Amino acid sequence: MDQIILRSAAGPLSGSVTPPPDKSISHRALFFAALNRGRTVLQNISIAADPLATRNLLESLGYGFVQEGGALVKAAGAAHQYAAHQYAVHGELSLHCGNSGTTARLACGFLTGERGTFVLIGDDSLSIRPMERVAAPLREMGGVVATTDGRMPVRVDASHPVSDRVMLMEAASAQVHGALFLAGLRSKGGVLIRRTKPMRDHTIRLAGAFGLETPYTDDNGMPIDEVVAATIDRDVELRIPGDLSSAAFFVVAALIVPDSDITITGVGLNPTRIAFLEALREMGAKVHWHATGDDAEPVGEIHVQHSGMMRGIDLGERVHVGTVAQMMDELPLLALVGSQVAGTTTVRGAEELRVKESDRIAATARLMRSLGVVVTELPDGFEVTGPQEVVGGGAIDHEGDHRLAMVAAVAALIARAPVTIPDPDVAAVSYPGFWTQLEAIAPGVIKGAV
Repeated sequence: MDQIILRSAAGPLSGSVTPPPDKSISHRALFFAALNRGRTVLQNISIAADPLATRNLLESLGYGFVQEGGALVKAAGAAHQYAAHQYAVHGELSLHCGNSGTTARLACGFLTGERGTFVLIGDDSLSIRPMERVAAPLREMGGVVATTDGRMPVRVDASHPVSDRVMLMEAASAQVHGALFLAGLRSKGGVLIRRTKPMRDHTIRLAGAFGLETPYTDDNGMPIDEVVAATIDRDVELRIPGDLSSAAFFVVAALIVPDSDITITGVGLNPTRIAFLEALREMGAKVHWHATGDDAEPVGEIHVQHSGMMRGIDLGERVHVGTVAQMMDELPLLALVGSQVAGTTTVRGAEELRVKESDRIAATARLMRSLGVVVTELPDGFEVTGPQEVVGGGAIDHEGDHRLAMVAAVAALIARAPVTIPDPDVAAVSYPGFWTQLEAIAPGVIKGAV
């Protein structure tokens, strides 16, 4: 589709939504499956563009995945020697990461345990995103990882395993932590990783599911994970939970459309991922969640109702910056929520948003203004005072960012005039089927698509 036109919801949103599989967990499960000499069965693996980039990269290295029914299976046994053969013939192997920063950064760590020389490339958006944050600590471990002026292409010369010395490394993000973890597993001596900020713990949880013990100690409240060089050799079957960051779009839709009442099922409720839900509840939202199962990751339901008496929140000095770090993907949605509640909503400590698929701080502010909402851009966040009317009445520019396209779609549900969204297929980067699910809970909202 070239564009999609959305009108405001004719009535309350109702029914249930099952979000797509979690991307963050899917990426990591694929890398662990590649390392596993046993059989790995991954149920409900994400087919979004980003995890597909990880799968394609691993298959280019000779790690074989096949579909069996609804599951993705990696058969028992080590990888084929395809990558080594390609290196012998061509001197190096080029690996395309698409638009996926997670693929690129985790691959940097993973590739230090391969044999050969590899060049990681990406699309135009990924090619300008920072890569030294992961390359530099890998070099400290002894990896030969070179960026291009701090960005891609990234060259990994894995002719020799990384250092056999056990080193203490620091990680300020889950992607850096994951890259160091994978490198440590494939090293001679392992690695100690200090998590310097609160972050998603999917890598640690998946390590446990694959039979790895990762003891840790506390250092002034920050854990130090002990990663021992190890071979994984066991049969593993995992089900990937639904993605909470994707579910957030429908959470907000139900909050702002009058009289709405929806349930979101099969969603991951990892404690390191629910900061956005907690912030909404502090704002007065009628949102409740509970876990119904735990297969490596807690999974359950979210029940959300329209909440007309919400108030602004200050995610600045009052709240530890770690809270903001744990809801980075959902922060553009918070700008929309803030425009609909009483008082001022302030987000600080979110400078990481400036190096996402777009500069999401600037792009969020531009998007909201194009919808008629006044937002003040801050160096490390934004500020919005409500309540305000969402005007709509024209085409928005999501700047190729899948999350901003979906934020605009949610805003359109309460806009005074229809909203046109160009290139709606960009949503498939993280949420294949988003438009179908939107129409299911808000019939008639899609006015036209061409």
